[in-house]
Amino acid sequence: MINTNPFKRTLVERGISIPTLSQLTGITEGDLYAFEKGYRITKHNVEIICKILRCQPCDILEFTKKEKKGHWEWVADSEK
Repeated sequence: MINTNPFKRTLVERGISIPTLSQLTGITEGDLYAFEKGYRITKHNVEIICKILRCQPCDILEFTKKEKKGHWEWVADSEK
């Protein structure tokens, strides 16, 4: 599961609001708020945000494992 908790932290650390980031990136505020909630995550927007914030994708996104039963099952960290 991809979540955007790091995006929120990075904005706070840099002192940048979503309206300001919108002006700097050209990405609409609506799309940035959707991105903040984990929706409409596109490679293009990640590239633009990282360029403006001078960061890496791991500074705005993180992958967390979510255990599932059935077709997809994650290997426990101890089994890696």
